Amino acid sequence: MQCCSAHRKQSASGAGTNTASDSVTAPVTSLDYVKAGTTKTSFLGMPSIFQNPITTYNQIGALVNLGASMEKRTVPLQDARAVKLKYEHCGFKLEPLKSKVEDWSQVAIKGSAEQATYQAELEAIIRRLHPAVKAFAWSAYLLRGGPGENGPAAGAIHLDWFPDVERVKEYIGQHPEGYHDLKHTAAQVTSQKGNEGLTCRLVLGLWKPRNHSNPVKESPLIVCDPATVDIAAEAVPQEQNFYVHADGNLTPVSNLAASLKYTERQQWYYFKDQTAEEVLIFRHATLDDPSFANFHCAGVLPLPDGAEKRSSVETRVMLYF
Repeated sequence: MQCCSAHRKQSASGAGTNTASDSVTAPVTSLDYVKAGTTKTSFLGMPSIFQNPITTYNQIGALVNLGASMEKRTVPLQDARAVKLKYEHCGFKLEPLKSKVEDWSQVAIKGSAEQATYQAELEAIIRRLHPAVKAFAWSAYLLRGGPGENGPAAGAIHLDWFPDVERVKEYIGQHPEGYHDLKHTAAQVTSQKGNEGLTCRLVLGLWKPRNHSNPVKESPLIVCDPATVDIAAEAVPQEQNFYVHADGNLTPVSNLAASLKYTERQQWYYFKDQTAEEVLIFRHATLDDPSFANFHCAGVLPLPDGAEKRSSVETRVMLYF
């Protein structure tokens, strides 16, 4: 399903290297890294006066410690349209998608007809990229950038899952009250008769703009080439325990995510002027090759006068083989 780690590192490292002239014109963005000496961070949600004071105290302490662990770095962004990168080596790819969805607000509603339409469109793309896939387990669909929606995760580098999935399983086992894809989303597949022999081997992210008047300008999704990251040395666990609003309910979430330490070797990519008729596919996790995952976040670039701000839709999917 994927090539070996050594092959990926050798192949990808040469394909995306800037020439001297490229580096002069490449846009730059400011990213939030964890400092070199950091061993872990925590996020316990945002403080509120409408909750237990001890909870609020712990949340404030976690945020203070998190802020003290971070440093900003300015990095160049390479336009992935301008270089030759192979999906099986770098883990990300842009695919055309002229969606039949008419009301994107309905895509975030579980079981809606619009969600079913979009999901079927995404499954068709994934089957072309991974023809051996047998089943899908879909996470929630998140809207960003519109009225009342979440903003872009600007500069906040992360992996949704820590690369060592056994450590993720251990952490969520210690917090059984929290929602996690490995327990709850996976049930879409594991609870179905006939799927007993299937195994989740890959978790993909799917990110698409919803802009109407212009392509994405100021907050493109940016992804890091995994061949330029030393996962063992540079990935830092982040313990997460917080609440989210999902399907009309306040839901506890427990997760072990990852932040990133900086090195000059890391190479970041974006697809310049991504449109609403293109979807970016990237890797949250590869369960049999922990180093094969794309750290990602929203980049921060200037918005031209009069241009429409980015709005987007995103989701995760677990692939079973």
